[in-house]
Amino acid sequence: MKGSGSPGEYVVLSVSDTGSGMSEEVKNKLFEPFFTTKERGKGTGLGLSIVYAVVRQYNGIIKVDSVYGYGSTFEIYLPACNEDPKPSVESGGEEDKGGGEVVLLVEDDEGVRNFAREVLTENGYRVYAASGGEEALGVIRSEGVKPKLLFTDLVMPGMNGLTLTKKVATLFPEIRVLIASGYSEYDKEEIGEAKLPEGRVHFVSKPYTLQEIVQRVRAALASP
Repeated sequence: MKGSGSPGEYVVLSVSDTGSGMSEEVKNKLFEPFFTTKERGKGTGLGLSIVYAVVRQYNGIIKVDSVYGYGSTFEIYLPACNEDPKPSVESGGEEDKGGGEVVLLVEDDEGVRNFAREVLTENGYRVYAASGGEEALGVIRSEGVKPKLLFTDLVMPGMNGLTLTKKVATLFPEIRVLIASGYSEYDKEEIGEAKLPEGRVHFVSKPYTLQEIVQRVRAALASP
């Protein structure tokens, strides 16, 4: 069981599969950022760490039951709420709302990409999404997109986020950039050597929360 909930009523969401199941070693590392059993370049290992971050944000718990060779069951426990609905937490404060600014979102993990796109769209931004650097440049060329902000993952198959940032900054010198990274020592060294446009590049750590996305995007767009 992952997380620590308080006594009380909970709503339970249960998801099961009939896949290959997991060993105890894999179960123990399941929610660690960047841990994946997939081949290199096939996944970021961020999906479940983001799920855990969101569940923890709502004071919830995740329970995992898996038998190697037979499949897995995930149960998400969220505190029940009997109060009248309040404004969604996905929405930032009014000062964080977008005004229709165009954001080019580049993320190779489909789950993370859809998550970020939905949050930004709900908060007033026009979002164009791509799964990699070459696709992002293709979106600019084919659709005539003129982004105010490039929101890109750092580590991606093929063209990485730093190379993409340089190419996009050449096309749009005034663009603001938000780079998502796990901030490993390698990431810091690579970023330092990249000589990115000074003052216009911002960073957000993965896994990020709903509020962090909205606040960092707003701060990046508002930077001089």
